[in-house]
Amino acid sequence: MAKQFANPLVRSYIPRKLLLQQSYALVNKRCLTVSTVGIRSTAGVERKQITGYLTKRFASNKSLVEGSGGKQWSELTTGEKVVAAGKTTTNLGVIALGVGILGTIVYYLSAELFGSESSTHVFGDALDKIRANDELQAVLGNPIKGYGEPSSSQRRRNRRIASQVVDDATGTTHMLMRFFVEGPDNTGEAHLDMTKVGKGKWEYRYLYVDVPGRGLPSKRVVVEHHSFQQ
Repeated sequence: MAKQFANPLVRSYIPRKLLLQQSYALVNKRCLTVSTVGIRSTAGVERKQITGYLTKRFASNKSLVEGSGGKQWSELTTGEKVVAAGKTTTNLGVIALGVGILGTIVYYLSAELFGSESSTHVFGDALDKIRANDELQAVLGNPIKGYGEPSSSQRRRNRRIASQVVDDATGTTHMLMRFFVEGPDNTGEAHLDMTKVGKGKWEYRYLYVDVPGRGLPSKRVVVEHHSFQQ
């Protein structure tokens, strides 16, 4: 009797358990199907939105390009031709102005650095005369260098040479300059005075170098002298 009592319970329990398992499996399958469909649907909507955005963007850019210069000259109206010609004229004017300014700057720089009236040219010519002077070669030694300031600092030595252009009481234009020279044996201080005798032409009034005596009286070596009294 115990065996007969147990069998109905087993028979009634097993179908119920299988039914629950099948129900759970069916529900999970439907949920998975719904989720997959939802994902595909969402992806499709997003793809359509992105495609539409890119299409509009391309169309907008294309219209901008065509509006800014995509037409041929023969296709432009009279008003558009006037506007285009005005823009071209303005651009050419700006370019011409820039070229003119650049040319002016180059001219003044060339005149300052390489012109016969420039202080740079005068300094170079005076230094060549000093280097060629036998007495200064004996006092200073060789080679002889010239610079703007009497200092061991390379930066100060490379400073611009001190010079000025003045007019005297008679109206004569003078260029006054001072710079420093150095050789292996000694140093010196150079002074010059040049007068303007014509357009772009200067003539030495004097050029001399004062050399310290280092315990002895200093020595003045005259390199150029015209109407110059020591």
